[in-house]
Amino acid sequence: AGEACFADTYNAVLTGFEQAKGSHRLTARLRRKDTEATVGEGDFSTFVAAPPLRPTTPWDSPQGRFIKLLRDAVVGWLYLDNVNPDDPGLAGPCTTGWNGHTMVGVHKLDWLQAMIEGLVNDQVPGDIVECGAWRGGASIFSKGVVDVLDPTGGRKILVADTFVGFPAADKNDGVDTDGWAYQNFHVGGSDAVVATFKRYGVFDDKVVIAAGLFNETLPILPTEQIALLRMDCDMYRSTIDALSNLYDKVAVGGIVVHNNWQYTSARAAVVDFRRDRGLEHLPLHLVDGNAMAWIKEA
Repeated sequence: AGEACFADTYNAVLTGFEQAKGSHRLTARLRRKDTEATVGEGDFSTFVAAPPLRPTTPWDSPQGRFIKLLRDAVVGWLYLDNVNPDDPGLAGPCTTGWNGHTMVGVHKLDWLQAMIEGLVNDQVPGDIVECGAWRGGASIFSKGVVDVLDPTGGRKILVADTFVGFPAADKNDGVDTDGWAYQNFHVGGSDAVVATFKRYGVFDDKVVIAAGLFNETLPILPTEQIALLRMDCDMYRSTIDALSNLYDKVAVGGIVVHNNWQYTSARAAVVDFRRDRGLEHLPLHLVDGNAMAWIKEA
């Protein structure tokens, strides 16, 4: 039942785990779920390995209309002229006039909605945690979906980020560089993100904003159980901190997502963690070429 929302995705069979740390050109044989049909071989950062997941909430229902409106608003597509109203394609941060609250994109927000729908339908308990949130748009979207589809479930939305940019690289990792620190991801601090939640009308006592470095905030994050752990942190150390502090709280049947599988640093961290914890037998579901997920088993 836990794989309900991944029914049409691909599995990935990985090799190269023993050289994972610091070695990022991993070989993969991608195959259709439950078949041996090979899709191809290569580095994950160049692959579109699975079709987008489709939400099941009808778009013409009141719930579906609200979710679609919220999706299009946070992704900045709602305010763009001259885009296909049925399919935005690549409309996003590189599009002239774009001003959204998430860079995730429409297709990945559909994927996020489909995952939440699957968790609700399968009655997987726990909160939704995002590690690496930028302006908070994906978490705002998750909150809106939960409010509509699981209003009595008591799920919290926990949003962890520095909200002022990347930390310095840990030289001991041998993977990250200080180049991340020069990226402009300063969003004005956590107060700005709280204000954005309020503007969308979805800020309440079920929203937790955890501002600071992950090694300081995640060990004390106020959650007992996690249904969806979504990581959009690009660095090796940030990804390891998220997994090390939170994976054990993920419920059986819960979903672990990394949105930036194209970045070698984040990918190496996921591969290292899965190898060190004996999790490499759990299928990786790759979507849109640069996001992946796996489902936690007992």
